[in-house]
Amino acid sequence: MQYLCEEQDHLTDAAKSPVTVYLRSLRKGFSEYRHQAIIAAVSLAVGALCSWDGPRVWQALFTATMVAAATSLARIESEAWNFDMVSELLLMFQAAFATGVAIQSGFDGFQVLFGTVVGFLGCYGIGGWARQVDEWGVHGFALLWYTVGAMLGALVLTIWQRPVLVTLGPLLGGYLVTAGLESMACLTAGAVSKKQIAVLPTFHEPWIHIARDLLFVLGPGACAFHGACAVLATVVYRATVEDDRRIPAVCCIVACIVVAAIVAAFQGKWWVVCASLLWVVITGLATYRQLSLLLDWVPRTFREVVDEFSTNGFASIRSGYDHLPSNNRKDNEVGESNPFASTISASGLGFFRRS
Repeated sequence: MQYLCEEQDHLTDAAKSPVTVYLRSLRKGFSEYRHQAIIAAVSLAVGALCSWDGPRVWQALFTATMVAAATSLARIESEAWNFDMVSELLLMFQAAFATGVAIQSGFDGFQVLFGTVVGFLGCYGIGGWARQVDEWGVHGFALLWYTVGAMLGALVLTIWQRPVLVTLGPLLGGYLVTAGLESMACLTAGAVSKKQIAVLPTFHEPWIHIARDLLFVLGPGACAFHGACAVLATVVYRATVEDDRRIPAVCCIVACIVVAAIVAAFQGKWWVVCASLLWVVITGLATYRQLSLLLDWVPRTFREVVDEFSTNGFASIRSGYDHLPSNNRKDNEVGESNPFASTISASGLGFFRRS
């Protein structure tokens, strides 16, 4: 309590708020890291896994990311309190262990929190108009807009989790693969040549700067736009039960990337144009493949969802990671032949169920 009272001025200052301090420290660490090739390689590996099978990678990726975030926060706090090396390592280990165990014990609850944060930040990124309305005298309108986004984010990452991950996985995977390849190309070209190449970023540019410039061509609302395209791709694909709409769904998910490439072309950022085209190709192929995971799913009626919720309560929106669909046909055949294997329920899919 004494610490909070002493730091109350900093907590109300956006430039000195804990979140801002942590994010700036994280960005500084990525920017000043000497071995950028390692970051690029990790980005490439994680992106390849997401592109191959997004739903199965998600739990491990989410857990590892949160553990890394908790560890880095513990390190920042230990440095702020001038801890010795042993105490710093112990604090980092405790933070990592506690976070990992907590997430594995209550993964569905963390998905609600994560979806709420993502939805809030997405609406904040495209909420300039809402803040303007708030300034015109409609007080609280901006916060209402953020709240709507937070609720939608929680809904997507709980009830509609697996169908959306089938499209979000390739989108994220293609982005990470593209950023990793661009970073490696920069490092390689910078090692063999001193002349700048127009279709590559600045030589020896940190990975995080390349990823930032590639993602935020459309401004601070880029993440919300890409996420909306991923959700729209899922809806288009399963709009009707009879048709296999993978091509229209792929077009939906890459639409925002194509628009970003056009904007970058007008701005004269040709390396962003080339990187966006690579992102389109990787995302399109991975999405077309992963959408086969939804071939056996049909949309549920709203009444079915309401009836299940009234019967099972909040248990009906569990993510159901015990029984994920597989890209391996043999695995699916074994699961279907086992009478004790759980067929899919509303958990984790919401409006989708096995036909």
